Amino acid sequence: MSLVLFGGNLYTPDFIEDGAVLIHGHEILAAGDRSQVLSNDEAKNAELIDIQGKIISPGLIDIQINGAGGADFTENPVPSSLQTITKLLPEFGCTSFLPTLLSASNETILAALQATRWLRDNPESGAQTLGLHVEGPFLNLERAGAHNTNLIREPSMIDLNRWLQEAAGDLRLLTLAPEIPGASTLIREASKRGVRISLGHTAATYQEVMSAWDQGASIVTHLFNGMKAISAREPGIIGAIFDHDQFIATIIADGIHVHPALLRATIGIIGSERVVLVTDSMSPMGTNIERFHLGTRVVEVRGGACYLEDGTLAGSVLSMDQAIRNVVRWVDLPLADAFRLATINPARAIGVESSKGSLTAGKDADVVIWTQSLEVELVFTRGVATYQRSGLSQ
Repeated sequence: MSLVLFGGNLYTPDFIEDGAVLIHGHEILAAGDRSQVLSNDEAKNAELIDIQGKIISPGLIDIQINGAGGADFTENPVPSSLQTITKLLPEFGCTSFLPTLLSASNETILAALQATRWLRDNPESGAQTLGLHVEGPFLNLERAGAHNTNLIREPSMIDLNRWLQEAAGDLRLLTLAPEIPGASTLIREASKRGVRISLGHTAATYQEVMSAWDQGASIVTHLFNGMKAISAREPGIIGAIFDHDQFIATIIADGIHVHPALLRATIGIIGSERVVLVTDSMSPMGTNIERFHLGTRVVEVRGGACYLEDGTLAGSVLSMDQAIRNVVRWVDLPLADAFRLATINPARAIGVESSKGSLTAGKDADVVIWTQSLEVELVFTRGVATYQRSGLSQ
């Protein structure tokens, strides 16, 4: 069956006034000017949905989500946790994601890889998992943040080989600190074997970051958080990102992890094409939960973020649609650029741009319909309606 979404402005993410999208099965057949799309032979017998002046964008992609809907994937790395998250995310415009583990034991990491593979082989109606993001355990103890320091350890090729054997291609992203012993070897080997490497929870110097790029790293995890501050005589990782011309920086745009002024400055310095929005959300996201546990530690939700009892930030309750609204308001970005931060940019960052991230013929039909105030109205994940807030004329 085919359908056409028309009657509003289209962001592919490039802006097209009075655009349309033609969906057939799980794929996009055409996207662009309405008259051109409607002239497609397949459109002649398609279901027509008039979005009545609303906005069409690609589905949002979150490459760092620890939990949502009460499910915590690190604490409970089983398929049911992923099912809970998968079913909730379309409500916030998110159609695909990387479930993310905090520093964990090998047993937990292997169980998470098994759960990720199970969901890939038994897909649910909801957001699609794109693999697993393992944040840790190869981090700098001095920059552990909310990670359990008892689980942080030096890089191990034995561990990596076990993960890759279990992963069957599902180990998509690994965050580590490049300055700790053994990191260079692991970065080179993991990147050769298809794992994207991100730098985070680190006290790396400017030169250590530049060397990590040469070894295969390409991303920085939640810029400004879990890392050494920039200084005049040692730029560190933040200065390295500002100076480099290709590193991608992920940012938690909740106004708590990063001040809006720094968000504006970062986009101004490195450009919107190198920034990726992430939520780093924890299990209370999308719920009214006010307290939860990371292992034996109590975490409180207050003021829009999560905190350990000592005041350490421990993730967010940010949703991807709110992140879009925030950057539009705080940075005054054109909407096309704002959408790029959560669509094609993350797709390119993790190497899935051939099927995700833009409304292009042949790609997966991940589509979001927004009101003019940027509230999510209707979501399609691979051509299947996975969320609808209110009825639309057909």
